[in-house]
Amino acid sequence: MANRENIVTSSLRNQGLRQHIANTFVLAVEQMYLHPQLRFQWMRFLPRSSGYHINDSFWNGFVGLLKQQLANAKIMVPRIEQRPGRTIKQVKQLPNPPRFIDQHGDPVFDDLGGDAAIYISQRYQNSDLQLLLSYGLQVLSMGDITARVQADLERGSSKMRSSTTDYHWHSLAAAILKFPFTANFTSSMLAIRSMFLLPLDDGQWVNTHVCEVQPIYFPTTSSGTKIPPGLDIRLICPDAAAHPDRKDLFLTLGAKMATDDEIRSIVLQHYIKYWTSLPNSIAWLRFLYLTRPEKGESNADSVKINIKSSALENLYPSKNDVYLPDDKSDYGAAKLGLVVHFLHPDYLKDPPVRPGEQASAAEASWRRWLHNTVGIRERLRLVTPDGAAISSHVLHLAQHIPERFLGLLHHLWPHEGSKVRNNDALKSKLEGVEVLCDGGEKHPLHSTMLPTAQLKALSSRFLREGELLPFLKLENTSWNEKARGWEFVEVLGALNDDGLTFHLEMLRCIVTKTPRTRDLKEPTRVLDLYKAIHGKCIVSDDLEEARKIIRSVFLPTILVVL
Repeated sequence: MANRENIVTSSLRNQGLRQHIANTFVLAVEQMYLHPQLRFQWMRFLPRSSGYHINDSFWNGFVGLLKQQLANAKIMVPRIEQRPGRTIKQVKQLPNPPRFIDQHGDPVFDDLGGDAAIYISQRYQNSDLQLLLSYGLQVLSMGDITARVQADLERGSSKMRSSTTDYHWHSLAAAILKFPFTANFTSSMLAIRSMFLLPLDDGQWVNTHVCEVQPIYFPTTSSGTKIPPGLDIRLICPDAAAHPDRKDLFLTLGAKMATDDEIRSIVLQHYIKYWTSLPNSIAWLRFLYLTRPEKGESNADSVKINIKSSALENLYPSKNDVYLPDDKSDYGAAKLGLVVHFLHPDYLKDPPVRPGEQASAAEASWRRWLHNTVGIRERLRLVTPDGAAISSHVLHLAQHIPERFLGLLHHLWPHEGSKVRNNDALKSKLEGVEVLCDGGEKHPLHSTMLPTAQLKALSSRFLREGELLPFLKLENTSWNEKARGWEFVEVLGALNDDGLTFHLEMLRCIVTKTPRTRDLKEPTRVLDLYKAIHGKCIVSDDLEEARKIIRSVFLPTILVVL
């Protein structure tokens, strides 16, 4: 039963011819493979699954035979075209080529070597390769991709690890590696988590399993503040973390974005457990400053902070007095030549600038924080920290550099004078300190006088050469009528007015310097002084106090004069 429109499908001859047609087609394809152009186009001659034969079992059988014959033919061009041809099942098509091909036209991840290589030549058109999908051509699977990612990581010339690999490549690689987590490909997710894809700032590469043992943080906190070194925590390499796509991948793989409070807690714990290097110490302090809470650090946190001195000593400012190294005050520890602990000057270089802060104000703000929070001293102490005694530095100056003592006392009194004023023991100690007076003599502070213009003028009226009152000898001080800023010495017993006591002290000075009446120069001045004393007694508000002064000073001196 045959006609021009059909053939006898049960005929052995026809069936044999069908087999030979399939063989001949493969031979033709093998010939086309040798042609520089047809080797990439021969699949256009393949029977289409949508052709006339779709409902014809005879011709469908032909397609099956053709698939069997083509499966063993080495008619596919590998990516490296100098290599021998491959069978359809020995190569695979790249999925979504734009995402898997870099800007140079190369696959993002290199193929494996030898017989394991499966990348197909990129000279095939995608539409032509689609025709081969029904003939056994497969698309690269996620498993194939992860195998090549792993091979890249193990290669000495790894693109992933290279510092010269460009930004675009890393964007493509990150998108490929994140895809299984989006699509929930469990096996690929497990494979990627086991890969050493997390670059650390110390040059190591680790995998997600390390994150489960010890957290891996990005190099900055959620506020954007750089995490300081020396904290025994693992940090992502800053260059890698700065790449947005890689950062997303690292988050997917378990890296964490630490908060300011988390890192502050770690820093404060390290202060308790460790002494660190100078660069680390500076970095720790700067981090605490930049992330300080609005209400300020608690005292419990402040006492934990330690620093390096200029001699690289390890010190706690809460226990040891540490001074700013560049204090320009005339009464700073450096200017006075005192042996104290100074903060290492490197702490003051390039002051940190907080967000929104003017750079011009940064230095003052930084120094203020070092003083208020860390406890770095801006000036010497007048009183010991426990408030029980005058500081050793003040007493040292009084004894060994007396010409600077009163100036130092004037410098410190506004800050700690109230502690002395309200403590009789401290006040008595300072009152008894011997200080320099006119003529180079030293007198206890409580028996001295302020050299105001008024008192100086009075003394010049009644006293003569060699008759010196114990006027305080001060450094470069210009006086106004009120001796402004020095009234505090009255608290310590020094005279600052021209009352009865001052007049009697002038009389005592005359008698002391001229014990014999016949040697007295200008005796009439003494009579004038008596008149002045009488006048002071008349106007005295406290007659009983005046009597006491007269009995203790006037009567002994008048007896000498008589």
